[in-house]
Amino acid sequence: MIAAYKRPSKADGNKWVVGSYFASDWLTTDAETPRVSLPVALNMEALYAALLASPIAVSCATG
Repeated sequence: MIAAYKRPSKADGNKWVVGSYFASDWLTTDAETPRVSLPVALNMEALYAALLASPIAVSCATG
C-alpha cells in the first residue's frame, strides 16, 4: 500500500501538491487473507475515509 499527503498549492489554489509518500512492504494474498472489495462510496473523500477507517493488516513501525 502507498499513501501520500496532498494539499492545495500556496502559489495556485487550483493545483494540488503531493507531499511525502508512506509505503508498506508488498503484501501477498493467500487462502488465509482473501482480497476484500473496495467500500461503496459516492466520492473520493468518502472512499479515503472508509479505507482509512478499516483495519489494515500491516503492523505499525516503532520509533
